[in-house]
Amino acid sequence: IVKKHDKNAPFLLKPTFTVRMNSRPFFKENFDELLLELSRLYNIVRNGGIDVDENKDPQSGNGQNFVRQTTKYWVHPDNVMELKLYILKYLPVLIYRKKDSDDVPNPAITSIYFDNQDLDLYQGRIEKSEGAEAIRLRWYGSMDSTEIFVERKTHHEDWTGEKSVKERFSIKEKYVNDFLAGRHTLDSRIQKLREEGKKSEQDLQHMKELGEQ
Repeated sequence: IVKKHDKNAPFLLKPTFTVRMNSRPFFKENFDELLLELSRLYNIVRNGGIDVDENKDPQSGNGQNFVRQTTKYWVHPDNVMELKLYILKYLPVLIYRKKDSDDVPNPAITSIYFDNQDLDLYQGRIEKSEGAEAIRLRWYGSMDSTEIFVERKTHHEDWTGEKSVKERFSIKEKYVNDFLAGRHTLDSRIQKLREEGKKSEQDLQHMKELGEQ
């Protein structure tokens, strides 16, 4: 309404309107908690009254390598909330938080992408060139997360007969800078996982190779 007014009236209303709206508490209300609770309730209804995600680790089913096919859409900011509410009826929000934590669940996903001065990796991803790679650091939840994933996504065209794949391993946040500088290796991490029996020898070998690459 304000946009239409400013377009057709001899004076602008938007600057004054924006300042006054920003001073109102309702306009600055954060609806994330409400959306998460609505997502949980919808999911319980879909599963016959059972909370299947209770005490479940969102990363529990994830391995090191993923064959992925994704479709991305651009959504106008004005329609984001409406779209979220529509999707909640069919899919739950995936949230990340530490076990036994009383903190409000945080659905945020933070990524830091690496590239050279010529932005070759970015250009390859935009053009969807065969073999194009994206290399990034990613963590889930709040900014104080201590587990960081080092990931490499490789794009393959349909004519190659191969599927696009995402490879990754996790590393403690305190070791990230040293790892990037080449002062930290995954040897101790791999040995610990081997002793705990949490990953196969094939996965551990791939983790070592990926870290060295």
